[in-house]
Amino acid sequence: MSKNIYSFFIAILFIFLHNSLISQSSGPFPYDLKKMFNGEKVSLIQNSDKDFLRTWQEHIVLHTDRNEFVGDQSLFFKAFILTGPDRVRATLSKVLRLDLLDKNDLVVSTQYHRILEGMAQGSISAPRKMEDGNYTLRAYTQWMKNYGDDGYSEKEIIYQNKNRNKNAGKEENQPLNVAFYPEGGRLVENLDNRLLIKTTDTDGEGLNMEGEIIDETGAVSIPVKNYDDGVSSLRFVPKANKKYFFRAQNGETFVLPKVEEDGFVIHVSTLNSGSLAVRIQTSKQLLGTKIFLRGVMNSVPYFEKELDVKDTNLTLDIPKKGIPAGVLEIQLVDEDDTLIATRPVEIGLEHLNITIAPTEGANPNAYVVKVQDPEGRPVETVVSLSISHIEGTEDTFSKKLISDGWRSGTGMLTGDNKGRATLYKKDLEVMTSYGDLVEDRVKELPDTIMYPFQRGLNLYGFAYNLNDELLTNTDIQIFGVSGSGVFTKEVKTDASGLLKLENLQFEGETELVFRTSGDDTKSRLVNFQPKEQTLSKIDKEMVDGLKEKGQPTKNGDVVQSSSWEPVDPDRLIELEEVSVIDKKQQKRKTAPSVYGITPTKVKYQDFERPQTIPQLFLGIPGVQVQGIGTFEPTIFLPKSAGLGPVLWVLDGMPLVQPTKLSEIISMVSYVDVDKIEILYGAQASIYGTRAAGGAILIYTRSGSFLDSYNRKDANIKFQGYHESLNFENYLEDLGKKSIRHQNNLSTLYWNPNLKTNKNGEALVELKVPVEKDSPLKLEATAVTENGELGSLKVIY
Repeated sequence: MSKNIYSFFIAILFIFLHNSLISQSSGPFPYDLKKMFNGEKVSLIQNSDKDFLRTWQEHIVLHTDRNEFVGDQSLFFKAFILTGPDRVRATLSKVLRLDLLDKNDLVVSTQYHRILEGMAQGSISAPRKMEDGNYTLRAYTQWMKNYGDDGYSEKEIIYQNKNRNKNAGKEENQPLNVAFYPEGGRLVENLDNRLLIKTTDTDGEGLNMEGEIIDETGAVSIPVKNYDDGVSSLRFVPKANKKYFFRAQNGETFVLPKVEEDGFVIHVSTLNSGSLAVRIQTSKQLLGTKIFLRGVMNSVPYFEKELDVKDTNLTLDIPKKGIPAGVLEIQLVDEDDTLIATRPVEIGLEHLNITIAPTEGANPNAYVVKVQDPEGRPVETVVSLSISHIEGTEDTFSKKLISDGWRSGTGMLTGDNKGRATLYKKDLEVMTSYGDLVEDRVKELPDTIMYPFQRGLNLYGFAYNLNDELLTNTDIQIFGVSGSGVFTKEVKTDASGLLKLENLQFEGETELVFRTSGDDTKSRLVNFQPKEQTLSKIDKEMVDGLKEKGQPTKNGDVVQSSSWEPVDPDRLIELEEVSVIDKKQQKRKTAPSVYGITPTKVKYQDFERPQTIPQLFLGIPGVQVQGIGTFEPTIFLPKSAGLGPVLWVLDGMPLVQPTKLSEIISMVSYVDVDKIEILYGAQASIYGTRAAGGAILIYTRSGSFLDSYNRKDANIKFQGYHESLNFENYLEDLGKKSIRHQNNLSTLYWNPNLKTNKNGEALVELKVPVEKDSPLKLEATAVTENGELGSLKVIY
C-alpha cells in the first residue's frame, strides 16, 4: 500500500478515536485530503459526528460479470470501496454486505464478504425457490447506513429458471409498460420541457418503441425517437388547458403526466468535463420568488445558492471540483424548504481511459486491455474484466452500438468515439432510474454516528437454559471450530439476557457450542436464540411461525450474521478473547480416535480428579515436560517420534504451526480434556510432513464429543463470510457436466484482479471456444488507490 493511502488510514483512525477534538468549520473538506497527499500538514479533525459523516462518506463501484441469473449459474462480482471527498480506494470498513431483493424490496438472500485494500470480490448463487423476474443486488457497508439507503450501490438483476426458455411465453405484440420522466420532475405549461419516456415489456426489459406525442384532438404530432434500452427523449412546449398522450407505434396510447399551470423547470447539461450547465425556466406568474438551488449527494449538501428570480430564463455554471463521484441531486427548494423541482446528475471520476482490442496474432480469442491516464500515460492498476455472451435486450443494444460507429475499424473502442455518447447514455440512465420527485423536505444528516466502521461479523441473541429460562448477567462460554482455527470466548449477557459476539472472522458455516457453569451436563448447556432477521430466508420459511408458537430455533438452522443495529452513544466495546474455564463435567465415554487409528500412546483424563495438561503429559511414558509452573512450559517427545516439527491437533483440527504448550493451556481448560493421543512415524504420516516429529491429538468433551443434549440444544451453525467460487474452478467443474450445461455458459471470462504492466497493458485469452461471429460483451472497471476511475463496455 502506498504511503499516501497509509497516511489516509492514520488520519481516519485519528479522527475516529481521538477524544480531544479540535474545532474546525463544518461542511465538506474536499481539499484537505488532497493537501495531505501532497505532503502538506493539515488537520482533518472535525468538531462533531455530523462533520465526520460529511467528510468520510463511502461510495461503492460495483461490477458484475453480467446482469442475469441463468439457471444454476453463479454471478461474479467485484466491489471497489471509495472513501472521503476525493474518493480514494481505501476504507476502515472490513465487511461488505450483499443483499438480493425481490420486486417488493424484500431480502431473499444475504452474503457478507471481506474488504481488503478497499476491494471485495466473490460469487453469488441464486437462492432456492427463487421465482423468475427482476431483482435488485444491493451492496453496502455498516458505515453507509448512517446516510440511508439512497447511498447504497444497486444493480438490477434478472433471474430466469433453467427449465424455462428465454423467449417462452413472450408474445410478439405483448402489452407495454410506459413510464414518463420530465426533467425537473414536472411538466409546466408554456415552458420548454424535456421529457424522457421509458418503454418496457411485462418482464421489465426495455423495448425500443417509437411513436408520437399528440393532444386530445390528435392535431399536435411530435415524433418520439428511441435512443437505447427503451428510452426516448423529446422536447416540447405544452399549452394551457391541453391534455397530452404518447401514441406508440403499436397503436397503444398512454396519458402524459398532468401539465402544471406554473412552476420551475430545470435543464442540466453534463457533457462539460469541468462544470454542470444549469438552466432554470420560471413561469411569469412566479417572477420575484425567492428560491434556493442546492446540490445534495447521499443527504450531504455540497453547494447552495439563493436565487432571486427576475427573469424567466436563468443560466448558471456549477464547477464539479470538490464534488465527489456519485449521483448529485440538483434541487430547487422554496423558503419553507419544500422541494419544488429536482434533477439527478452523475458526477464521475472517469480519469482513466480503458481500451480493449483483439490481438493481431493468430488467436482470435485473445484481447489486449490498455489503461491510460488523460494525458495518455500508461497506468499500472487492477482491472476487473468480464467477457460474456449477449443476452436479452443487450443483443439489440449491440447492433445499435456497432451501427452507430461505437466500434472503430480496428475493432477498438476508443475514448474519442466513447466520450459524449457514453455521457449522454449515462445521463439517460440516471434520469430514468433515480426515482420520482419526492414531495418532502431535504434530508438531514444525523447528529450522531449510529453505525461505526465494522471490522468483523456480529452475532446477537438471547441465552436460555434448557428449562427455557433467560440467563441474565451470566458468563456464557462459546466454543467453535472452523477452517480458520479454533475459537473460544467468554461473554456476559446483559440484564435482558442478550449476548453479543462481535468481530467474528469465520469463513463459511461454523458450528458454535454455548455453555455456562453448572453441576451437571443439562445445567451447563445454553440454548442460544438469535435475534430477529439473523436466519436466512430459506430457514425462516422452514421455521415460519415458530416465534409465534413459542418454539425455539432448531439445530440445523443456519444463522446469519446479525442485522446491523445502531449503537448507543457509549459505543460497543469489543470483547477480548479469554480462556474457557469450567467446572468438571460428568464422566462419559471417550470420543473415537481420528480416522480410527490406534494411537502410539494415549492418556485419559480422570473426571473425578482431573489433572492439568502438563500433568497429563507427565503420565505418558517417554514424554518430558520442562518448566512446569512457569509461563512457558515445554514438551519433548521421545526420539522415536522422529525428527521434524510436531503437529498439534485439537478435536480433529490441525492447528497453525508452530504451536506452544502454553498456547494449548490457555486455549483449552484441563477439565474439558477427554483424552490425549500421541502418534509416531507411520501413524502420524496421515498429516504429512507437518507431523514429521509426531502428532499430539487433544480431544475435548465439548468439541469432538457432544452428547445428545449438546447436539440438540446447545449448538448453532453460524454463517460466516461467504465462501465464493473461483471462476477457474467453476469452468473446470462445468467441463465435467453435460454438453447442454457447457453450451449454456453465459460468462466466458472473469478476472476481478487483472493487473496491467508498466505499459498499462494486460493480455487476455479465452479458454472457452467461441463461435465465429457470435457477439460478445466485454466490460472493464479499474480504480487506482488514489480513486482514479475508468470503465468501459464494448460489444464485439
